[in-house]
Amino acid sequence: ESSSRMEDSPGTEIWDELKQYDYKTGKASSDLLNKNGTKIRISGFMVPLEYSLSNNIKEFMLIPSPLGCM
Repeated sequence: ESSSRMEDSPGTEIWDELKQYDYKTGKASSDLLNKNGTKIRISGFMVPLEYSLSNNIKEFMLIPSPLGCM
């Protein structure tokens, strides 16, 4: 049986580890720091935040679920 649930997609398990990062202080958990320099795969959805004059995306936010866009 196949499922389209996000939890079954490759790269979704990293979201729990990313939650351990404190962007205000810059501190990260040892689990997250151990990934430093490692290629990872993150499944998510881009939410454009800033565009250039030529309509290219300059800045975006990556979110784990399309429901976060609403």
